[in-house]
Amino acid sequence: MRPTITIDTSRWKAAAIALKETSSRTCVDFINGQALKVAVEAVRRTDKANRAQIAHILGQTGQGVSFKQVTRGKNKGQMRTRRGGLEVKENSFAERILGARFRDTGSWGVKGETMAERVSNLIKSRVRSASFIAAGWIGARNVLWSQVRQKPAGTQSMQGARQVGRPKGTATPAKFTMNSILSATIVNSAFNTNPKAPSIKGDAGPVATKGLQDALNAAADDMIAELERRLNPDFKRVSAK
Repeated sequence: MRPTITIDTSRWKAAAIALKETSSRTCVDFINGQALKVAVEAVRRTDKANRAQIAHILGQTGQGVSFKQVTRGKNKGQMRTRRGGLEVKENSFAERILGARFRDTGSWGVKGETMAERVSNLIKSRVRSASFIAAGWIGARNVLWSQVRQKPAGTQSMQGARQVGRPKGTATPAKFTMNSILSATIVNSAFNTNPKAPSIKGDAGPVATKGLQDALNAAADDMIAELERRLNPDFKRVSAK
């Protein structure tokens, strides 16, 4: 069963229609560009868990660091810093999770020859997943990025989220057809992923809904600001020259 969320798109649609009337871009590129903008804003505006807090709860107390001097090449003489293994307290919450998982399923669910290695890998995995829902929009952004010729401002980079493993989302760009309706679709399937036992699936709907709604509102604000700039008398006078 797919999760259902309710989003108010009326403000975004009104802004898009008004802005398109002042644009010389093709309808296809305009629609894909605005879908790209929403996807990027959704990455930025979806709440992300606190990575340091996750690591602390699971039992991490520190991380080893090593220093090495470069002995050749253009960086000779410089010092490089490398992160070492994680320092974890005994009988950590991460270890108890792994124990329960093995009892319930017969599998650790993570790689590692020793318990220390498995605990470390579990903590790293949980920390990487702190932006799991937000990162689900990255797949949509990447698909649209290659399609849009005139990219909206602010879509070059995404803050606070990184895609790990296979894309958890995608997009269907708008294409020219003989029909009267053109549409682009962005998809985030991250919050439809089932966790490994004994963890239980939480309700990611509120987080996903708020992030997407905030993204639509931000994109609408940008379109309204651009529309005001285009309709400004000074803009008209300069563009008429």
